[in-house]
Amino acid sequence: MREKTIIIFHCEFSQRRGPMLYSILRGMDRELNTDIYPKLCYPEIYILQDGFSRFSQLYPAHCLGRYIKMNDNMTA
Repeated sequence: MREKTIIIFHCEFSQRRGPMLYSILRGMDRELNTDIYPKLCYPEIYILQDGFSRFSQLYPAHCLGRYIKMNDNMTA
């Protein structure tokens, strides 16, 4: 049995970067498979609703470490 690959794109809020990368991959996958469409290499790709910031609030047990905002001034 072949394993299923599922790709989940996200960024802090899943409003720009995550959806943009989703769109790029989906377009490339469709272009590479035009002769067999709707079959795709990656038929299951998703965008994490409300981004990683919300996911980390709702499911902290599934996150390693702590959530750090993108614009946080972290010190080394």
